[in-house]
Amino acid sequence: MTIDDISLEWTETDSEGLVRVIATERFSEGVGIVAKIAELAEQQKYDPEIKLETHKVTVCLFDDVESDVAERDFLFAKSLDDMLDS
Repeated sequence: MTIDDISLEWTETDSEGLVRVIATERFSEGVGIVAKIAELAEQQKYDPEIKLETHKVTVCLFDDVESDVAERDFLFAKSLDDMLDS
C-alpha cells in the first residue's frame, strides 16, 4: 500500500510521516472526531499522534520502530478514511 491508495487529504512528510488535517466548525466536533479515532486505534492496536485544536484535528501516522512510514500506517490511514467518509 502507498500514498496513492489513501485519500488525497493525506500528505507524507519526512518528520511526521502521514499527516491529515480534518477541519471542524466547533471544538466539540473535534472532540467527537478524536473519540472516534481513539476507538478505531484501540480496535487496531495502533497509536496515532492526534492534535486537537479549535477548528481542526491533525492526525500523524509514523512507525517509530522503522523510523519511517510503514504498511500499518497506510492501513490505519485507509481505515480512518473509510470511517470519516461513512
